[in-house]
Amino acid sequence: MNAKEKEVLDKIIGGVKSANLGVLYEISGLSPEEDTEDYAKLLESLGKVLDGIEGSADYIIEKQQELGNDCDLTILIAYSSDFDKMQQIIEDSKKYGLDKYQISNLYVGLLRSPEHRHITEELFTDEEKCRESGMRSSYYLKKILCAIKDTKIVDSFINNDDWVEIDKNNSFAEDSDKVLFSPGDIAEIVASTGDIEYIGRHFSDKELSSKFGYSVADRAILAIASKDEAKIREMLDNKYYINNSDLIINLLYALNDDQEIAQAIAQPEWYGITVNDVCRIAYERKYPREMLERFSTFTDSPEGKVAISLIVGDENFDDIPLDYTDVEIDLPEDMTIGVEIESLGKYAKAVHYRKKIEGWSAKEDGSIHGQRYEKGVEVVSPILKGDNKETTRNIQKVTEILKAVGERANSSCGGHVHIGANYLTSPQAFYNLEELWANNERILYAISNKEGEKPRKSITTYATPVSGEFEKTLPDTVGINNEDDLESLKKRIAEKQPSRYRSLNFKNLGEGGKGTIEFRLSNGTVDAKTWIENINLYGGLIRASQEISLIQAKPEEERTEEETKKLAIFDRLGTDESLQGEERLEYLLKLAIPDPKKREVYRGRYRVNNELINDDYSLSEKFDNDVSKKLVRYSDKKAIGKEIFTGENEVNGEMMEDVDEFISNDQQQLNIDQTHSTDDDIK
Repeated sequence: MNAKEKEVLDKIIGGVKSANLGVLYEISGLSPEEDTEDYAKLLESLGKVLDGIEGSADYIIEKQQELGNDCDLTILIAYSSDFDKMQQIIEDSKKYGLDKYQISNLYVGLLRSPEHRHITEELFTDEEKCRESGMRSSYYLKKILCAIKDTKIVDSFINNDDWVEIDKNNSFAEDSDKVLFSPGDIAEIVASTGDIEYIGRHFSDKELSSKFGYSVADRAILAIASKDEAKIREMLDNKYYINNSDLIINLLYALNDDQEIAQAIAQPEWYGITVNDVCRIAYERKYPREMLERFSTFTDSPEGKVAISLIVGDENFDDIPLDYTDVEIDLPEDMTIGVEIESLGKYAKAVHYRKKIEGWSAKEDGSIHGQRYEKGVEVVSPILKGDNKETTRNIQKVTEILKAVGERANSSCGGHVHIGANYLTSPQAFYNLEELWANNERILYAISNKEGEKPRKSITTYATPVSGEFEKTLPDTVGINNEDDLESLKKRIAEKQPSRYRSLNFKNLGEGGKGTIEFRLSNGTVDAKTWIENINLYGGLIRASQEISLIQAKPEEERTEEETKKLAIFDRLGTDESLQGEERLEYLLKLAIPDPKKREVYRGRYRVNNELINDDYSLSEKFDNDVSKKLVRYSDKKAIGKEIFTGENEVNGEMMEDVDEFISNDQQQLNIDQTHSTDDDIK
């Protein structure tokens, strides 16, 4: 394997690790526009890339060992043609530390080789081998059996009463010696054979139906696979008992009766489907605007009319009114920004199927939950610029389109902001960011949402405090002090972070990542003003970390008075444990938000939201337990009143008194300006 081939494999592995489909599509040679969401096709193409690189499977399994269960690379090997290696990995799975899911991928992969498929088939003909394999579980056996597509093996296995038990009551008794399958599992396995006669027998034979306990929904699965119009219509007549909109849509598609489908669009409730399901049908059937405009499902509301434009894709929304705010993005132009808007709504599928809105990518998000008729969607921005009126307007326009189609945010939605890590040009700048974040994390939880809104409940799972982890990983990252080691530092920070589900996520700095620092604290919202305020806050922390690193690199005699005061503010935040509450907030805002007039919004957030957090026992307990009580420092600094060191350059303790007065005067001046309603700039 040469260096270029190794680079290709590293890109593929990085793309899988970070779920970066753009990288994977680029390597595969496929077009993401034409082949979007056809992951099997993508994996087949990547498998061919692997086949062209000698030793690729060995390299990938070594990387799998390093990564553990955080990432599944076995799926790449399963789509390659190195079947002997697949067999060897299965046999040595314990050595490689593979879990059952990863092993099952390889068993499925072996089915593509006539010389090796018997190894997989023996799981269903030899119970002892099945036990030894560790695959003796309905989840894994169903996955593999559905891939076998062999009627004889399927029939023999599911009728083996000594080995298989049908769990008709969904009890999943843990003390059973048999493999427990639900009736729905059996229906899917039978349908996977593609044997029309066999499937039809399971649908019509009352004895088989009784033996396997098929429900109406299970029989619907069989009806679709049977391709028999009478069976499909029988199930549609019993649609009220199916309680699964995807199954009902698949029945409609299997019937392929335009009149029946049109009736379902006109009366979705009568068919047991939602308006989001109607959006799916309209998109997948490629219905034109003139047809959709016949249905009151769309035309009875302004949101429905916008949904038509999204589905058909013939509207650029140039005339949509923008909710202009007095807030602009106020960051350096060379700072890059990314935004992920999570929302839900009655017409969310219309957003999802549009794919691109003003250059932003839209995709369905199953982690978002609301009413039965609502679906979740995530809209992700392209790379945006900092000090750019166009970026501000772009965010405003996308949020207005989402509101126009009826999208909203609830407690299951997050509002994630990415800032390009390349803005930080030295290891010291990264250390500064970690210090600023860790030493003010409790405050940041309060000021990252608009006033009157406490952090969402799921924040304790998807954006947990990270300051305690910084403290633990400090000895492993300190010591990298020059520009040449910057990339090494980024990788080490990414590797040391246990999960991306942290308030501050560095995982994207790893190999194959997006090269961004992700801020995950904020709640989801479709309010442009809140987004812009959050972007200014998070980008301001990045800017401050970089500015301070440049000041730290200067000899003391070359620092301006303003720079010396900034350095003193930073040092006090990192050394003075008595600095708490609103006083600490003022120091933080002085660094992150340069314009004093723009700080008031964060003060209001803190005053109100901090009380809301304190009144919520579960949130306050989580933060009290997980936010570090100790201040995090990346160099040996002494107490205030003596000397405070930053690298080789020091700020004496007397300077801190000047800084206190500086911030106090700044606050008093702001109050005076607000009292007299003047527009004078506050210096």
